[in-house]
Amino acid sequence: MGGASHRRVYAASRTGEDPLRVDLVPGAGPRVRGTDDLFPRQTPYSDPGGLDVSDLPRDPRELMLLVRNLMVHRLEGERIGYAIPEERLHHGAESRYVTALLRILRARRDAPLTRRRSSDERFVGTCRDFSLLLCSLPRATGTPSRIRGGYATCFVEGLHDDHRVTEYRLADGTWRPAGAQVAAAFHDVPFDPSDVPRNRFPVSGQAWRACRAGTADPATFGVWVDPVLRVCRSSSPAWSWTSPPVTARKRFPGMSEGWRGRGNTVRPPRTSRPS
Repeated sequence: MGGASHRRVYAASRTGEDPLRVDLVPGAGPRVRGTDDLFPRQTPYSDPGGLDVSDLPRDPRELMLLVRNLMVHRLEGERIGYAIPEERLHHGAESRYVTALLRILRARRDAPLTRRRSSDERFVGTCRDFSLLLCSLPRATGTPSRIRGGYATCFVEGLHDDHRVTEYRLADGTWRPAGAQVAAAFHDVPFDPSDVPRNRFPVSGQAWRACRAGTADPATFGVWVDPVLRVCRSSSPAWSWTSPPVTARKRFPGMSEGWRGRGNTVRPPRTSRPS
């Protein structure tokens, strides 16, 4: 592990609870510390740089709506009547950092983030981008936040779809999942996007254990985000056809006919490292 005199190891609880930070100090043994000083801090990915946050709301629920106004999911274009330029599907995908994301937003409209934007003035991305920005802004305004990877059940009936949400910490120390992507009214989810029910978004470790225990069907977990990827097919006859089910076509109108999957994508649990 190298010769560093002070090492930090991030370990995620196998129950999907808070990860612990373990400081390994030679001669002193491990010292387990909580996350109080971990998730309020920005990382190279979430750091917004010199962004002026003085005009931003402090309530994470309001920040969720703000993020929703700044982005368009790459598969939402047809649903909102916006023909996404081809180059934007590529430029957004290459933006790994919030600083790059904000730079693109400024280039499309040099205005405060709180201003209402047209579709053409928004960033085109995926659930990861929604979650990353919603992780960055609460941290910048004083609320500890983190990204969680797992599987959403609100996109395609019967499918646990690979997804990302943001969790923000409440005053009592508990964490609340928020889904900025589904905050748009047209998603019509049966829950408050700022308080995603845990049973509608099992984190990856929980999904893995459920599949290993036989309480969940691995074939119902996968990735259903882009017709080009075509990476999810269930063993269910309803998903084995050469055409995606009606629920998927309604969610993603651009999904092509004649898709074929390459199997499910259930993986070992991810750790909950800060993003």
